Amino acid sequence: KEEIPSDKDGIVEKLFIPYYQALVRWYESLSIGATGGEIFQEVKGSLGDFSIYGVGLNPGHLIHTDEWTHSIFYEGSSYPISSGMAIQCDIIAFPGEPYVGVHVEDGIVIANEEIRNAIRTEFPECWDRIEERRKFMKDVLGIKLAAEVLPTSNIQAVLFPYMANTKVVLSKAND
Repeated sequence: KEEIPSDKDGIVEKLFIPYYQALVRWYESLSIGATGGEIFQEVKGSLGDFSIYGVGLNPGHLIHTDEWTHSIFYEGSSYPISSGMAIQCDIIAFPGEPYVGVHVEDGIVIANEEIRNAIRTEFPECWDRIEERRKFMKDVLGIKLAAEVLPTSNIQAVLFPYMANTKVVLSKAND
């Protein structure tokens, strides 16, 4: 806490924790068949008025050439989450002075049972890494993922509230 300048006092409680709660809801809402609009509403239901937190873009999108041109995460979207999608959690919050922004950006793959079995069989080392990440998200961060949500980052859904101190992370249990 001593790392936070006095003019940024309260940033963890007023920005980082509400942001993290929305991030958790994003992850826990993902499942095959859920719509982009439903996921959007989960995030909005957690944060309320996006403008207070400076969230001006969609809370996530597809990856690569579809990054910004084909987000399914917008209010009223009826586009469903489908197996085979590569999706990026990308909720950018920048409320303005006196606070700085916060941004956790992670990629995931949505995979039905057939695809999960193929990865498990054909790429066991990859599958082991995915399982380790899922275990970390559940056991350390407290995030419940649907079976079809496959994390691709070793620091998936990790938010360091004291920036330079990588030994402290937010979790669902401490938010």
